[in-house]
Amino acid sequence: MYSLTTWEWVLIILLYGIITGAFCSNLAGKKGYSYGTWFAGGFFFGIIALIALAGSPVKGEEFSNLNECPDCKEMIKLNANICRYCGHKFTEEEKEETQKKMVETLSQIGYTVDDVKNLIDLGMTDTLINELLEIFKNDSLFSINFIKKVSDLIIENGDNRIVPPLKNLLKELKNERIIAIVKNIIEKLK
Repeated sequence: MYSLTTWEWVLIILLYGIITGAFCSNLAGKKGYSYGTWFAGGFFFGIIALIALAGSPVKGEEFSNLNECPDCKEMIKLNANICRYCGHKFTEEEKEETQKKMVETLSQIGYTVDDVKNLIDLGMTDTLINELLEIFKNDSLFSINFIKKVSDLIIENGDNRIVPPLKNLLKELKNERIIAIVKNIIEKLK
């Protein structure tokens, strides 16, 4: 019967660490975390690090589309005018504060008007279309002002390749203000 030598065991352990580190690094990149940190975690902690990373949220998705009611402290939708639990009516100041939170969320997630402008300037229409579809689908997370600025950039660019995906997107949208913005883009690009 053949038994493994010490060097063979060391080689197996190193190989296991490299493989789990590579899996962790790859998954970390997809979720928006540091490649190197998670490679080290996978190398030293193996499958435990991989399980911990798999259970971690995608960076940017930890922001919810909920806001806390100032009266009853229940979580309600960001764009709500009245709390469904206690009937609190939101003032214009409270709505503006919510709008500021949404803009902060935008910058933390990584979407900026400059990013969209750069995609347009570089002629990366396909990438732009994918980004815009995500922005418009997540209408509860994104401020209407941001979407209006993006809309103006699209219209200014005049690239009508975005029209078919936007027509398909209209079927999924629920926010009336964003539907109006998308229809305006389509109309201006025809």
